[in-house]
Amino acid sequence: MDRRSFLRLAGLSAAGAAMSPSFARAASRNALSQLVNGPVVDRFPQIQHVVVLVMENHSFDNVLGTLKRPHVDGLRFRRGVAVDSNPDASGKPVRAFHLPTMCQDGYHVTQSWNASHRQWNHGAMDGFVVTSGTEAMGYYTEDDLPVTHALAKIFPVCDRWFCSTLCQTFPNRMFMFAGTAQGATATDVQERAQASPPKAGTMFDRLTQAGISWKNYMGDLGDSMLWGPTYFAKNAPHVTSVAEFYIDAAAGLLPTVSIISPEAEEISEENPQNMAIGEAFVWSIANAVLTSPLWSSSMLVITYDEHGGYYDHVPPFAVPNPDGTHPNVPNYAPDDYTLSGFRVPSIVISPWAKRDYVSHVPREHTAILGFMEKKWNLPPLTRRDAAADDLLDIFDFKRPSFLKAPGLPMPDVLAPTVKCIQAGQRPIAVPGA
Repeated sequence: MDRRSFLRLAGLSAAGAAMSPSFARAASRNALSQLVNGPVVDRFPQIQHVVVLVMENHSFDNVLGTLKRPHVDGLRFRRGVAVDSNPDASGKPVRAFHLPTMCQDGYHVTQSWNASHRQWNHGAMDGFVVTSGTEAMGYYTEDDLPVTHALAKIFPVCDRWFCSTLCQTFPNRMFMFAGTAQGATATDVQERAQASPPKAGTMFDRLTQAGISWKNYMGDLGDSMLWGPTYFAKNAPHVTSVAEFYIDAAAGLLPTVSIISPEAEEISEENPQNMAIGEAFVWSIANAVLTSPLWSSSMLVITYDEHGGYYDHVPPFAVPNPDGTHPNVPNYAPDDYTLSGFRVPSIVISPWAKRDYVSHVPREHTAILGFMEKKWNLPPLTRRDAAADDLLDIFDFKRPSFLKAPGLPMPDVLAPTVKCIQAGQRPIAVPGA
């Protein structure tokens, strides 16, 4: 089953459930519950709108390794030349280098469980080239990604934000919203089509139970699809298109929590997509928040689900097994979901975020759960999010640092796309590739 077949299955299941009387009654009871119960508590009322944008498949060094900001642990340069390197199969060092175009067509980067663990190599961080090819050592600059770099120079950037596990997209997104991957180690749509939520539920369940409004604005695959079509159908009243996010932001109608799932074929920045198109999408979401009448009470987290096979020089850190489940791979030792993944680019945008701040606090994706649980006094879902950082070092809730939202540079999509074509690369991804 491919991604599009999964979409059709989920869509049919949601439509069928939405037409059933039992689903209508359940939706009515849920709406009444939200009206009656209200949030458990709100410890940080300065922030009334949490927006989470999760892009795909790039490491910190790949995207922000050249960030022009003091105290950021990025790539190392000597006389303008990167000194970070990894050996190829013959042992010859391959240095980090500026990628020639924004298109990743022809790249062979991999973030499978086995490849990621070879890349880590017990902390040696020397397996990227032998598993992902020389392009694993490539990086982008501010000229390539002006929006991402502008945001990372103004707002708090986290140079110790890791993904949750050393493998692919789906398990990392599951950790982000449920605190567990339930044994998953790969982006397997057949497995997800037959899945069900963990016993403790997901953050979506916690928010609904607490009467906290939320929406998953999706380009094609919503994150609530990670636990199967039935679960997606159950949450259908909370799922809508990304197009509606811009309307809600401009009209001041955003819910308390917004999860934005970018379209996966051309916009999410996953290999082999054109990064310039993804950069334009990042601009559109960030600009919608910065110009919204809700700016004064908003928080936008921009992060990536995992590293995509691209080099990073900082080793993962130890984390607790979430709930006694084990990775569905043979010989998973020494990683029983007890290692984070690699660092990913992560920026926190809010008027209440500290000015000129770089966070060096080690955290992984369940820090988003940790923040929500601390804010609303919600119980943790697993041992992983119970032990997670809560992002509070990033904020000063006594006084806002950015009363007026800064402007952002407009990204150029045309020139990078022309350069891709001149290099013989596809400027966009081929559906189903």
